[in-house]
Amino acid sequence: MGIALALAVLVLGLMLAPIARWLEQLEATARFQEWIQRLPAGAAANMANYLAGAPPPPEPKGPKVLIWFAVFVAVLTLITLVAYWPSIQVTRDEMFFWAWLFVMMVFGMFVQVLALNRSSSQSSASNSSPTCRYSTENAV
Repeated sequence: MGIALALAVLVLGLMLAPIARWLEQLEATARFQEWIQRLPAGAAANMANYLAGAPPPPEPKGPKVLIWFAVFVAVLTLITLVAYWPSIQVTRDEMFFWAWLFVMMVFGMFVQVLALNRSSSQSSASNSSPTCRYSTENAV
């Protein structure tokens, strides 16, 4: 009787480790599902597609086009500087004025795009959640 009881306890002990691992996996899966549900809709769909083995979405080509356009403009600028260097030397002050005017125009467009992106991100954030972003309830 003592040997049977010892064997039963041994078998029960050996079974507890796989059962505990299985329960941990269930808990981790449940926590992962809760985490997925808290993600924004697009991120959750992307994560679900990734987990299902779907191919990733295509990489945007906009930055590559802009980089090649910038290289093209730089090459044309260098060619123009070399071709018109004698004229640029004569009217150096005027060329500095036009160069700085161009730089300020580019900076203005850059700031305009940043402001537009910020306002669109704030409007989309305010539309997605009805609650206030900065709450004073837990303030010290």
